[in-house]
This record gives sequence, C-alpha cells and structure tokens, in this order.
Amino acid sequence: MRTEQEMMYLILSTAKADERKENESQQLYGWVENGEILGVVGVLTHPNKIEITIIAVAENARNRGIGRSMISALREQYNTMIEAETDDDAVNFYRKCGFI
Repeated sequence: MRTEQEMMYLILSTAKADERKENESQQLYGWVENGEILGVVGVLTHPNKIEITIIAVAENARNRGIGRSMISALREQYNTMIEAETDDDAVNFYRKCGFI
C-alpha cells in the first residue's frame, strides 16, 4: 500500500482528435515522494489497451522500485492490457515487470 507521500499523480491529459486516433488520449503521470517528482510515465489509451510511450526515473532515485511501482499503479488504474515498445536497454526491466 502506498502512503500519501508516495503516489502517482496525473500531470497532463490530452485527447487526440484526428481521424486515425479518435479513440486515443494521452496521459502523463508523475511518481511523487515527499513533494518531489521522481518518475514519470506517459501512456496512450486505446479502447482495449494502454501503451507506455515513455517511462523515466530520476537518476538519484533509481533501483528503488519506482519504475515497477508506476507500472503496478497503471495496472490498478486501467485494468487492461499494457503494451510497451522499448529499446534494448530496458528489455530486462519490462521482463522483470511481467511483460513478455
């Protein structure tokens, strides 16, 4: 259970309005501890899934489980399939979080 000092907050929400992506919206969340944003995750929401477009944790806050906590919070928030495209450097991170 997260405390009040450890929470993921919605920072930005925008709806897409072009014909190809009319059912998408973009969300940007920040992981906040003691009033400081330590991580961010951006997602595109689709009718049947969400897609992680960016995830980052402050260098001084890495290896504390913040990235994994943000993904867990997304799973709780959306309760749908999550996709993520990534570079080779982050493949192991996503595997540890249960992605295949």
